[in-house]
Amino acid sequence: MSAASQLKAIAAARPAGFSLEEIRCLLDSRAEGTVEWREKAESTIAEVRTRIEQLQSIEAILRESLECGCGAWDECPII
Repeated sequence: MSAASQLKAIAAARPAGFSLEEIRCLLDSRAEGTVEWREKAESTIAEVRTRIEQLQSIEAILRESLECGCGAWDECPII
């Protein structure tokens, strides 16, 4: 794996919640396709989906609060 590919993988893995040790495992070509790696990837996908859903809920609440006509955020009944 080239240095550029490794940096790309690290840049994608960190925000997804992978630890440095997990990233090291990811970059170890011998770990590719192992049962442990697949399980961790599937678990992380589920965690990312949960975070996406939470952030979408927060976005919806904030958008509603902008459209409700309140004078101040702390007075908004939506919040």
